Amino acid sequence: MIPEREAPYFEDYEIGQKFVSPARTVTETDVVNYCAISGNWHPLHADAEWVKTTMYGQRIVQGALVYTIALGLTLPMPEIKGQTVANYGTDSLRFPKPIFINDTMHVEVVIEDKKDHRLGGMVCMRFDVINQHGDLCSVFKVRAIMALREGTTE
Repeated sequence: MIPEREAPYFEDYEIGQKFVSPARTVTETDVVNYCAISGNWHPLHADAEWVKTTMYGQRIVQGALVYTIALGLTLPMPEIKGQTVANYGTDSLRFPKPIFINDTMHVEVVIEDKKDHRLGGMVCMRFDVINQHGDLCSVFKVRAIMALREGTTE
């Protein structure tokens, strides 16, 4: 079990553990700034009038921005950041429902797997991005290499 607010080592994680991030409202400023930074001015994100004619009826937040905000909401959490040695990668990034401007999202992280790795231990975490209505809007898995506690092997 992970001690409260202590950055965990590989051995501290348990399959099935769940952590919940703080929530954050995604603003029009976020979307417009991301359009400018990324060059992604697709009308689904940038054209408030045109998007009214689509199935969404309103502008949607870029998937890459949803992913980035989700990581940003969780990385300050010691339970998620842990004693990270390396980010091994992101898998299975999906967007079953859109996040819209002014939606409030939070992330529920579940530890799905653990295994030995030559640099420490690999932890697989599933990130579920949930909006204010309780809808699953994005899901992805992050694999991170975590340090082992001194003098331990798993």
